Amino acid sequence: TNWKVLSKTLRSWIRLSSNAGDVEKALKNVHLDGLIIWPFFAEEWRHTTIGINAISNLLYFYQLKHALNVMQSQSLGLYLQENQGWELGLIQAWRETGHGTLIGYLHSILRFWDLRYYQSFQNFKFQSEESDQHLRPNYFAINNKRDYGELRRQGYPRNELVKVEALRYEHLRSPKRDEENSRRLSSKLNVLVVGDYSKENTEAQMQLLETANKEEPLNLSITCKPHPASMFFEKDFPNLSFNLIEAPIDTILQQYDVAVVGASTSAAIDAYYCGLEVITVLNLCQLTFSPLRGVNDAYFVSSTQELRKAFRDIGRGRRLKCRKLNSFYFSHGLNRWQKLFARI
Repeated sequence: TNWKVLSKTLRSWIRLSSNAGDVEKALKNVHLDGLIIWPFFAEEWRHTTIGINAISNLLYFYQLKHALNVMQSQSLGLYLQENQGWELGLIQAWRETGHGTLIGYLHSILRFWDLRYYQSFQNFKFQSEESDQHLRPNYFAINNKRDYGELRRQGYPRNELVKVEALRYEHLRSPKRDEENSRRLSSKLNVLVVGDYSKENTEAQMQLLETANKEEPLNLSITCKPHPASMFFEKDFPNLSFNLIEAPIDTILQQYDVAVVGASTSAAIDAYYCGLEVITVLNLCQLTFSPLRGVNDAYFVSSTQELRKAFRDIGRGRRLKCRKLNSFYFSHGLNRWQKLFARI
């Protein structure tokens, strides 16, 4: 069976690669308000049509289809919806193998510039429920008011959007949160560095901290929690003293005063609503995907001077903040989730 999956993957990749050239020629002539846009996505296009991403997505699709074929018929499927390439393969394979309702769940929040969640209005008209091109789950479960409104504004069908409780952020509703967040910041700040899934962003975080410490020692107690996709160790940054931790973030945030995060990590939301001051280290070579973009009391830095100023401002004895979770959907009995499952 594995050989069949590999054989189908290879044959489909050959067909895709042979047709990609003709499409590429047409794309090279596309202009947007007089601007030739091909150079901006040429590399990504080739990775997706003839490179490793093409093979990876095809392999995921045929593996998923095989698994769903041999699996007992399922009335419900639930997955974390990030609109990655393999998810389209999951949706198609799920439907072709005759399974039931499929729910995609937005477990965090929509980030500005994350265009994976944005579609043309024409796509919604073209991809009707009966269409073979309907590559969306039956329901898109949303955990907060802001994102529900944003998806409606971009034309997402109302009958496909459902409001559900924010499971990822349940820990922020702890009855002890307000009491703990009222403590005063200590003279020596306890800093949690939350690694980014992007290795480039993680290196930017750590190098900025290390450079600032070399210029003038930082009076900080630093703990680092690397992302599994971009691990690092003490020996990688010899001019910075820090400890490593692997515990789940929701179990450790209350131990810290400040979180230093990358330019795209969603963990910034956990830290911010837990009452920590959040410093986002920007990567000036990339767009800012931070979920705290536009938040007035969040810090954004790209130089050692800005980083030092942020630590000085935070260290002036201010209280940690209790921030209200008004935007997220919560209930003690997960009533919205129960209603959704009862509907199916």
